[in-house]
Amino acid sequence: MDYWHKGYGKEAARLIINHGFNSLNLHRISCATFSNNVGMMALAKSLGFKEEGCRRETAYKSGAYVDVVEYGLLKGEWHVRSAPLP
Repeated sequence: MDYWHKGYGKEAARLIINHGFNSLNLHRISCATFSNNVGMMALAKSLGFKEEGCRRETAYKSGAYVDVVEYGLLKGEWHVRSAPLP
């Protein structure tokens, strides 16, 4: 937990996304998380992912059913966000 809230996860995600779009020539990258994982949902949105849907009560975790929230990011959306400033 000493490494939480220091931006390491966001930087790692940015590197993975760059690799996916620039080296692997992917058109789309998606991710999903449990609806109670507020940190991951904030990270996805901060990286430009759009919420695409919710699979209601699709996972059983800690004795209860939880929703899974789906996110997607298109290559064109990422390049607009990650373009260097003039």
